[in-house]
Amino acid sequence: TRIWQRAKKPQTRKGARTPIYNNQWKKVIKSFLKHNFKQIDKISLFDYCENKNHNLEDNIKMTKEIADYAHRHGASVEGEIGCLGASEGGEFTQDTMYTDPEQAKIFYDRTNIDALAISIGTSHGNYPEGMVPEFDIERLKEIKRLTKAPLVLHGGSGSGEKNIINSVKNGINKINVGCDFMNANRDAVAKYLNENPDINYFDLIHSTEKESIELVRYYIGLSGSKGKNKNLK
Repeated sequence: TRIWQRAKKPQTRKGARTPIYNNQWKKVIKSFLKHNFKQIDKISLFDYCENKNHNLEDNIKMTKEIADYAHRHGASVEGEIGCLGASEGGEFTQDTMYTDPEQAKIFYDRTNIDALAISIGTSHGNYPEGMVPEFDIERLKEIKRLTKAPLVLHGGSGSGEKNIINSVKNGINKINVGCDFMNANRDAVAKYLNENPDINYFDLIHSTEKESIELVRYYIGLSGSKGKNKNLK
């Protein structure tokens, strides 16, 4: 379960959403867990990238508190170390925002999280046309070697087939492609409304779902995960 709150101040992109990381945040997450939500995605300090008052120890302390609480309620937790920029406004991820492998090991070992989100070159949002980010695969390899953790790639949308394949090959276990998924829905709505402006809402939504399902299937195949879920027929 991803828990968000609208940013109270303008952030690096219009309408940015800020994870709740304060006393209110703790109360909200714990409330969700009490009501049987089974995954917390993602835990980190929002200001960790920019606010030097928040350090690694702060991040570890807050993340571990939620991880321990979540595990008592049978829920898994994804933690994050390192920072991602945003493509909108040109605030792309910089080298200084990448995950430090040594810190990643310390963070993972001490927080008891179930999966670790890292920064190796992706940015949130839609990349400009023709732009493909450059992934730091050597950094990924080192993080995997040190942590042996299930690793998560945020900002995977539009990052290119080669990057996705190399990421999976070298240690990424989960890929987030929210923008591509939402774009597929948006484009499908536009297409069907253009073809039939009088289409009823029920048919429009079901048609849109088909497009997004195909997008998810594409990424499942690209990541080499096709057919691996034996619970699905």
